[in-house]
Amino acid sequence: MLSMINWLRANATLGGATTLFGATNQPTYNNIEQGALGDCYFLSSCAAVAENATRLESAFLTKTYNSAGIFALKVFVRGRPYQVVVDDFLPFYFNGIQQALIFDHLASGAGIWGPILEKAWAKVSGTYDITSGGWMNEAVDFLTGAPSNSWTNTDPSTINSIGVNAWNIVQPGMLANYIMTTDVGGAGCDTSDDNAYHLPCGHAYTLLGAYAILDTSGNIAHRLLRIRNPWGVDAGYNGTWNDGDTVSWTAAAQAQVPFVNNTNDGVFWIEDKDYVQAFNGFMISYYHDGWAHSYVEVLNDTAAPQRTFTFTLTTAQEIYVGMEFYDSRMYALNCKPSTTGIMYLLSGSSELGGTYTYDWNDFNYFHFTTLAAGTYTVLF
Repeated sequence: MLSMINWLRANATLGGATTLFGATNQPTYNNIEQGALGDCYFLSSCAAVAENATRLESAFLTKTYNSAGIFALKVFVRGRPYQVVVDDFLPFYFNGIQQALIFDHLASGAGIWGPILEKAWAKVSGTYDITSGGWMNEAVDFLTGAPSNSWTNTDPSTINSIGVNAWNIVQPGMLANYIMTTDVGGAGCDTSDDNAYHLPCGHAYTLLGAYAILDTSGNIAHRLLRIRNPWGVDAGYNGTWNDGDTVSWTAAAQAQVPFVNNTNDGVFWIEDKDYVQAFNGFMISYYHDGWAHSYVEVLNDTAAPQRTFTFTLTTAQEIYVGMEFYDSRMYALNCKPSTTGIMYLLSGSSELGGTYTYDWNDFNYFHFTTLAAGTYTVLF
């Protein structure tokens, strides 16, 4: 494969009409089509961020495709805004007809933003190769700085025993415009690359939302989740409510949700009871438009055994307070130390909360829906 790689300028190779954000000058989740790199976690997260075009565009300091092919981006590393600059030289290969992108492809009408973000992530991480395999929260953190939470569909303490199912958690997340992703684990894949629903094993997806199908009395008859494969194709999904399921997709059902029939665009629907069997779990990243992002950077820390810093809120507000580390992939192999600690939030001498911090987890945080005005201390 290495002998086949050609590093070429995208605009000259793909055509002079190539733009940053596509023919409509607005990025969308369906612009993403994963290529030969195993970075489904990153591209499914890019697509999730792009559900809101302005949210995705905010990662780009350079808003247009300039003649030099240089792009400046604002991303987040260790919880602080970080500017990274990349050019439009991308890896191509000759597919027998023409030069084609090896990694993220360009869907019809799409701009170059996906491959540019993919290259920025590779640059910050060290190489393209080292970005193969990962989790969606590290990608969303890189793109937006937003904290994330995860749920496992097989964990009865979070899903079943208290009567909560995935749909009940995802649906409010959709209404709040949060960034949501999901993944298929390795269960049931011992002898196949796909699970019983013909979903690729060990693969990440964009979780586009949760919708209810009502019966004629107005009661919820079916709870559906809408999901997109970053490959940009449905990949043979065979569960109930697939695009070709004419029994489930009555005219009445189609009228209640954003259903598009048989497009093979990677978007498919699955009922909640099947979802918790087919998928390993999901992540919700709490992005809020217009929120302030503040940080204190500590380098070459020698404080022992603990360090503190204070901050002041002038008004009561919702707040996330966290601790971040370099992503483990940004270290040489086996060179990142593994440490565990505890972070506390104090008001005077009163402890408001505590959480374990793991440097391999990258982002550990407190969340308060309302924290009163005052001065607080973080002890870690």
